Amino acid sequence: MKKDFGKKAIKVSVSATTLIVEALDLKEVIQCFKWDTEHQSLHPTDLQKARLLDRGFSILSQMDAFFEAQRLHMPHAVILHDKLNAKPGNSALWNIPLLLPSEIINHGGTCSKTLLDIEWCLRYAYCHDSLEQMQKHLLSRTGLIAYKLKYLHGQYNGTRSSQTVNAISTKINACATKYRVSFAMVDKHAKAVGCVASGLRKLNPEDIRGIERNALHNQWKMDVTLSWIWYAMGVNFEDDEAVHDNLRISWCKALARAHQWQEECLLIQEEMRWLLVTFEKQALEWERRSTNSWNAQFRNMTPEVIEGCAAYTARQTSLRRNLAVFCQSKWLKVLQELAMGPRGIALDNSEYILA
Repeated sequence: MKKDFGKKAIKVSVSATTLIVEALDLKEVIQCFKWDTEHQSLHPTDLQKARLLDRGFSILSQMDAFFEAQRLHMPHAVILHDKLNAKPGNSALWNIPLLLPSEIINHGGTCSKTLLDIEWCLRYAYCHDSLEQMQKHLLSRTGLIAYKLKYLHGQYNGTRSSQTVNAISTKINACATKYRVSFAMVDKHAKAVGCVASGLRKLNPEDIRGIERNALHNQWKMDVTLSWIWYAMGVNFEDDEAVHDNLRISWCKALARAHQWQEECLLIQEEMRWLLVTFEKQALEWERRSTNSWNAQFRNMTPEVIEGCAAYTARQTSLRRNLAVFCQSKWLKVLQELAMGPRGIALDNSEYILA
């Protein structure tokens, strides 16, 4: 959960868009700092305490720079800061309000509609970014759990994999929290801005679920119901140009992933070939040593020692070649599957046809 921008300070002479972007990023840094503070170990070391304290001072310096820049674009925020800071219970760093345009309006203040429009657009983009990150983490968790159930057994492997699953679940919850905060602002101020949050809705706990294998096909048979988060595209489906742009972007991403996987297939085949060549080279080296061992009688070695050396070198030669044969038999089916299909790719092809 650590995310810190170091000791970067916000410039006083910034545009309104840059100011709000920095404020949203600063809010995320503060939430990460809050999570790390509340979830630190029961007995932290002095070094851990010092690092956490240093992060707190760094965030405070960024907040001071933000407040200085905020005076120029949102003068009414200065008055609200004085009122809110006078109330008890705001001693913690994460309780200090940054007072973005929507927060100023929520507290009964006035703010420029241009600033509210900028924040609304950024929050709307943050919602889609959070959903996209959540989808990636859900897919990772689903694949990891399937791998765990199939291949991992025993207490050690089970504990390690459970820790990884819990770490991914924590990231999913963080994305959900980020989405809920952004969606609350988008939904509340949509009428004031004059925009519609298309494709977005309230995120309930039961909506945060992964996509199972063949779920897209089974859904038409009413076997599986996908959550709405997998359909949130963020485009108007009645706008052909927007749909085509989205399809082009999705196609380019899919093509890049296909090329990456084909390259991985070539690398795997090259590693297989290189391992077989290595086994053969080692076998020839042991054969050479066996020949030299028979000539060792000229170095005053006993026949028993010479015979033992020859037997050992023959054993090592046979072991390497048996390993090569074993690997070839195990890899035969894999190599056939890699070369199958219209976009199959093999290392011995004269030319490679990428997807």
